[in-house]
Amino acid sequence: MSATPTSRATLQAPDHALKLWLTTVGPDHAPAAVWAMPEGQILLASYDTGGAISRTTTTSSTGLQTLDLVQPLPDGRWLLVDSRAPFSIIDGTARNGVLVAWTGDHLADECLGDAIDHVFASAGGSIWTGYWDEATTGETPAKMIGASGLVRWSGQLEGEWSYDAPSDGSWIVNCDALTLDGERAVACVEAYLPASDEQASRVIVVDGDTFTDYAGGVLEAWGVLASGDEIAILGSADDDVLVTLGRLGDSEVVVSGTTRLDVDPDTLTARVCRGDTLHLFEGDRWSTLTLADLQADRTAVAG
Repeated sequence: MSATPTSRATLQAPDHALKLWLTTVGPDHAPAAVWAMPEGQILLASYDTGGAISRTTTTSSTGLQTLDLVQPLPDGRWLLVDSRAPFSIIDGTARNGVLVAWTGDHLADECLGDAIDHVFASAGGSIWTGYWDEATTGETPAKMIGASGLVRWSGQLEGEWSYDAPSDGSWIVNCDALTLDGERAVACVEAYLPASDEQASRVIVVDGDTFTDYAGGVLEAWGVLASGDEIAILGSADDDVLVTLGRLGDSEVVVSGTTRLDVDPDTLTARVCRGDTLHLFEGDRWSTLTLADLQADRTAVAG
């Protein structure tokens, strides 16, 4: 069986826009986008659920080498992020996170670490970053910021929490997928298990400053949806449209079934997991699939 996304809207292009740069989804579960504008300006746009622009911020050069990730914050500010934070003896560590006011003024910048794969802001104003293995195995100052694989920041870009290895000594190699279920973070990670000297998939749930590790999951997943104890893990090492459905048991992920995404991955420009909803973008076209949609189309696991 397969699950077909629901077409939601085509995002309105601002007047005089040159190019659609990035698309994402904010804490309000509505789309947001970055547009390239004339004279080197960047326009940050939030949208309503019909695809119409609800507010915009125009800013000049961000000071970033590359703009890879963006999040609208609940108070009207924006967070712009370069996934890389190069280090040099002359310049030190690059500050690869920039806060921009709704007026377009630059408020602050900070090094959020190197090798950032995921950035999410919560409705309460917390900011979460997940990292790939160049951070978790690196030794430069920027890489060490993300060495835990998963970090929470305040709305002022001050470090608040980072993952700490559990009693079995395992540690995150890659934060493959990340979502926010309210203020709770749910991550699907590749973990190194020292007792067996191998890597395995784990699901990590962070509620406040307390985390729980669940054995199981899917290696090299690219997305995760969560609502309470119900989860969907999207993709795998060799199957981009596989969906593995299950729930969080006492200490492991209990798989209940599978389905498939009825999409062509090659046409997608962005895939964003927010709570129980998968948001898909093909350029300016926005569609969604919910955890309930995927569960309705699942094939149950025997036994």
